[in-house]
Amino acid sequence: MALYGAIVIPGLLQVPEYASALVRATPENEEEYADERLRARFSRQLVFTRSVRLDVVIDEAVLRRSIGDDNVMRLQMRRILEFMARPATTVQVLPLSVGAHPGLGGPFAILEFDDGRTPTTVFCDGLTGGVIRTDPKEVERYQKAFAALQELALDSAKSAKMINSVP
Repeated sequence: MALYGAIVIPGLLQVPEYASALVRATPENEEEYADERLRARFSRQLVFTRSVRLDVVIDEAVLRRSIGDDNVMRLQMRRILEFMARPATTVQVLPLSVGAHPGLGGPFAILEFDDGRTPTTVFCDGLTGGVIRTDPKEVERYQKAFAALQELALDSAKSAKMINSVP
């Protein structure tokens, strides 16, 4: 699985406090709807009970954007560092100094399945829902974009140092 966090921390890495602050900031913040969205988000995190390869690139602007209070951001940065310690996970930060790059179109996830039947799928999230792409040519464009983002991003050690510097 490959995740590019262009606007916020990818949902699979979010702590409950960060996710709650995000969900409650949306226009349709009715309590029941917000709780439903949070339950759905955290049920997806269960995927990490299995051994799943995870590569993540997070834009530096995401780290600098305060979501919730300082305590929420500290918890969130700690969570990212915990993921970085997992053997099957890489997290890299794409520094602001890179300028224009292939991820400026927004966040996306590339899901690869090893069942032999399900095609590689790209999921692009948005305000009113997500778009699923399975067309091989479109998927290939996202795979190339993600590979380019990985090349432009800081290595793991420098990424961890930057994440640790977030107040």
